[in-house]
Amino acid sequence: VNGLVFSEQGLVNDEPFKEGNIFIQSVEINELLYNSLGYTLHLGCYSSNATISQVSSVTLPEDLIAISKRGLALTSIKSFAVSSKINEISQAAFAGDTKLETVDFTNANSLYSIRESAFYGCTSLTEICLPSNLSIIGSNAFEGCTKLKTVTFTSYLPPVLGDDALPLAEGSKLEKVYVPKGRLNDYSFAWRNNPSLVKLLTELE
Repeated sequence: VNGLVFSEQGLVNDEPFKEGNIFIQSVEINELLYNSLGYTLHLGCYSSNATISQVSSVTLPEDLIAISKRGLALTSIKSFAVSSKINEISQAAFAGDTKLETVDFTNANSLYSIRESAFYGCTSLTEICLPSNLSIIGSNAFEGCTKLKTVTFTSYLPPVLGDDALPLAEGSKLEKVYVPKGRLNDYSFAWRNNPSLVKLLTELE
Protein backbone atom coordinates (compact mmCIF):
# COMPACT_ATOMS: atom_id res chain seq x y z
CA VAL A 1 0.00 0.00 0.00
CA ASN A 2 1.63 3.25 -1.09
CA GLY A 3 -1.00 5.75 -0.01
CA LEU A 4 -4.30 6.27 1.74
CA VAL A 5 -6.95 8.92 1.26
CA PHE A 6 -9.25 9.80 4.13
CA SER A 7 -12.48 11.66 3.55
CA GLU A 8 -15.50 12.65 5.60
CA GLN A 9 -16.78 9.09 5.15
CA GLY A 10 -13.56 7.57 6.50
CA LEU A 11 -11.75 4.49 5.23
CA VAL A 12 -13.75 1.91 3.32
CA ASN A 13 -11.11 -0.72 4.00
CA ASP A 14 -8.98 -0.51 7.15
CA GLU A 15 -6.86 -3.56 6.33
CA PRO A 16 -3.70 -1.42 5.77
CA PHE A 17 -3.76 -0.34 9.41
CA LYS A 18 -3.71 -3.84 10.84
CA GLU A 19 -0.60 -4.97 12.67
CA GLY A 20 2.28 -5.82 10.40
CA ASN A 21 1.28 -3.65 7.46
CA ILE A 22 4.01 -1.02 7.75
CA PHE A 23 4.45 -0.03 4.12
CA ILE A 24 2.05 2.90 3.89
CA GLN A 25 4.10 5.82 2.58
CA SER A 26 1.66 8.69 2.23
CA VAL A 27 -1.61 9.83 3.74
CA GLU A 28 -3.88 12.49 2.28
CA ILE A 29 -6.60 13.96 4.50
CA ASN A 30 -9.25 15.65 2.35
CA GLU A 31 -11.92 16.29 4.96
CA LEU A 32 -12.20 15.73 8.69
CA LEU A 33 -15.26 15.58 10.90
CA TYR A 34 -16.00 18.79 12.75
CA ASN A 35 -16.43 18.81 16.50
CA SER A 36 -17.11 21.58 18.96
CA LEU A 37 -13.51 22.77 18.74
CA GLY A 38 -13.07 22.47 14.98
CA TYR A 39 -11.16 20.09 12.74
CA THR A 40 -8.51 17.99 14.43
CA LEU A 41 -6.20 15.24 13.26
CA HIS A 42 -5.45 11.91 14.87
CA LEU A 43 -4.05 8.98 12.90
CA GLY A 44 -3.78 6.71 15.92
CA CYS A 45 -0.12 5.88 15.51
CA TYR A 46 0.19 4.56 19.06
CA SER A 47 -2.67 2.09 18.70
CA SER A 48 -1.63 -1.42 19.64
CA ASN A 49 -3.22 -2.89 16.50
CA ALA A 50 -2.12 -0.24 14.01
CA THR A 51 1.15 1.06 12.71
CA ILE A 52 1.96 3.63 10.04
CA SER A 53 5.60 4.04 10.88
CA GLN A 54 6.60 4.24 7.22
CA VAL A 55 4.40 7.23 6.42
CA SER A 56 6.73 9.89 5.01
CA SER A 57 4.20 12.29 3.48
CA VAL A 58 1.04 13.77 4.98
CA THR A 59 -1.29 16.19 3.21
CA LEU A 60 -3.71 18.01 5.52
CA PRO A 61 -6.82 20.15 4.96
CA GLU A 62 -6.63 23.91 5.32
CA ASP A 63 -9.28 23.97 8.06
CA LEU A 64 -7.25 21.87 10.49
CA ILE A 65 -6.98 23.66 13.85
CA ALA A 66 -4.98 21.16 15.92
CA ILE A 67 -2.72 18.15 15.75
CA SER A 68 -4.23 15.97 18.43
CA LYS A 69 -2.53 13.77 21.01
CA ARG A 70 -0.04 11.46 19.25
CA GLY A 71 -1.64 12.55 15.98
CA LEU A 72 1.51 12.23 13.89
CA ALA A 73 3.74 10.29 16.26
CA LEU A 74 6.09 7.53 15.15
CA THR A 75 5.91 8.36 11.46
CA SER A 76 8.76 8.82 8.99
CA ILE A 77 7.89 12.33 7.85
CA LYS A 78 10.90 14.56 7.19
CA SER A 79 9.25 17.97 7.22
CA PHE A 80 6.06 19.60 8.41
CA ALA A 81 4.65 23.09 7.86
CA VAL A 82 2.29 24.34 10.56
CA SER A 83 -0.60 26.06 8.79
CA SER A 84 -2.16 29.37 9.74
CA LYS A 85 -5.25 27.92 11.47
CA ILE A 86 -3.53 25.40 13.73
CA ASN A 87 -3.70 26.73 17.28
CA GLU A 88 -2.36 23.78 19.23
CA ILE A 89 0.11 20.97 18.80
CA SER A 90 -1.05 18.48 21.37
CA GLN A 91 0.72 16.06 23.69
CA ALA A 92 3.24 13.79 21.95
CA ALA A 93 1.89 14.89 18.56
CA PHE A 94 5.19 14.23 16.78
CA ALA A 95 6.89 12.11 19.44
CA GLY A 96 9.39 9.62 18.10
CA ASP A 97 9.51 11.08 14.59
CA THR A 98 13.22 10.47 14.31
CA LYS A 99 13.41 11.48 10.63
CA LEU A 100 11.73 14.85 11.13
CA GLU A 101 14.32 17.43 10.07
CA THR A 102 12.27 20.60 9.61
CA VAL A 103 9.22 22.14 11.24
CA ASP A 104 8.17 25.33 9.49
CA PHE A 105 6.32 27.79 11.74
CA THR A 106 6.43 30.66 9.21
CA ASN A 107 2.64 30.78 8.74
CA ALA A 108 1.70 29.56 12.22
CA ASN A 109 0.00 32.81 13.20
CA SER A 110 -2.64 31.10 15.35
CA LEU A 111 -0.39 28.71 17.24
CA TYR A 112 -0.40 29.49 20.95
CA SER A 113 0.39 26.14 22.54
CA ILE A 114 2.88 23.33 22.08
CA ARG A 115 1.93 20.71 24.63
CA GLU A 116 3.88 18.16 26.65
CA SER A 117 6.33 15.94 24.74
CA ALA A 118 5.02 17.28 21.43
CA PHE A 119 8.37 16.77 19.67
CA TYR A 120 9.92 14.36 22.14
CA GLY A 121 12.68 12.31 20.58
CA CYS A 122 12.74 14.10 17.22
CA THR A 123 16.42 13.38 16.89
CA SER A 124 16.91 14.92 13.43
CA LEU A 125 15.77 18.44 14.31
CA THR A 126 18.68 20.89 14.32
CA GLU A 127 16.95 24.28 14.57
CA ILE A 128 13.51 25.75 15.09
CA CYS A 129 12.05 29.25 14.89
CA LEU A 130 8.88 29.57 16.95
CA PRO A 131 5.96 31.87 16.04
CA SER A 132 5.15 35.19 17.65
CA ASN A 133 1.84 34.20 19.29
CA LEU A 134 3.21 31.17 21.09
CA SER A 135 2.33 31.36 24.80
CA ILE A 136 2.90 27.89 26.23
CA ILE A 137 5.48 25.16 25.72
CA GLY A 138 4.74 22.08 27.78
CA SER A 139 7.09 19.86 29.73
CA ASN A 140 9.52 17.81 27.64
CA ALA A 141 8.17 19.38 24.45
CA PHE A 142 11.58 19.20 22.76
CA GLU A 143 13.30 16.83 25.15
CA GLY A 144 15.30 14.15 23.40
CA CYS A 145 15.93 16.35 20.35
CA THR A 146 19.58 15.46 20.59
CA LYS A 147 20.75 17.38 17.51
CA LEU A 148 18.88 20.61 18.23
CA LYS A 149 21.41 23.45 18.23
CA THR A 150 19.37 26.66 18.03
CA VAL A 151 15.91 27.74 19.11
CA THR A 152 14.54 31.14 18.13
CA PHE A 153 11.70 32.83 20.00
CA THR A 154 9.87 35.69 18.24
CA SER A 155 7.10 36.38 20.76
CA TYR A 156 7.20 39.71 22.59
CA LEU A 157 6.22 38.06 25.87
CA PRO A 158 8.25 35.05 27.02
CA PRO A 159 6.21 31.85 26.69
CA VAL A 160 5.49 29.84 29.81
CA LEU A 161 7.81 26.83 29.82
CA GLY A 162 7.08 23.49 31.42
CA ASP A 163 9.80 21.39 33.03
CA ASP A 164 12.53 20.38 30.57
CA ALA A 165 10.68 22.03 27.70
CA LEU A 166 13.99 22.43 25.84
CA PRO A 167 16.81 19.87 25.70
CA LEU A 168 19.26 21.04 28.36
CA ALA A 169 20.31 17.76 29.91
CA GLU A 170 23.91 16.57 29.86
CA GLY A 171 24.93 15.81 26.30
CA SER A 172 22.58 18.37 24.80
CA LYS A 173 23.85 20.13 21.68
CA LEU A 174 21.74 23.26 22.25
CA GLU A 175 24.07 26.24 21.79
CA LYS A 176 21.89 29.33 21.38
CA VAL A 177 18.39 30.40 22.32
CA TYR A 178 17.54 33.57 20.45
CA VAL A 179 15.01 36.13 21.73
CA PRO A 180 13.68 39.36 20.18
CA LYS A 181 15.88 42.43 20.23
CA GLY A 182 15.35 44.45 23.40
CA ARG A 183 13.66 41.58 25.24
CA LEU A 184 16.66 39.81 26.76
CA ASN A 185 16.06 41.12 30.28
CA ASP A 186 12.39 40.15 30.23
CA TYR A 187 13.12 36.64 29.01
CA SER A 188 15.93 36.25 31.52
CA PHE A 189 13.65 37.32 34.36
CA ALA A 190 10.77 35.10 33.24
CA TRP A 191 13.06 32.07 33.08
CA ARG A 192 15.28 33.00 36.02
CA ASN A 193 14.63 29.65 37.70
CA ASN A 194 16.33 27.90 34.81
CA PRO A 195 19.91 29.23 34.81
CA SER A 196 21.09 26.66 32.26
CA LEU A 197 18.63 28.14 29.80
CA VAL A 198 19.24 31.78 30.70
CA LYS A 199 22.94 31.51 29.95
CA LEU A 200 22.12 30.47 26.38
CA LEU A 201 19.89 33.49 25.69
CA THR A 202 21.04 35.80 22.90
CA GLU A 203 19.26 38.79 21.41
CA LEU A 204 18.38 38.74 17.74
CA GLU A 205 20.05 41.50 15.74
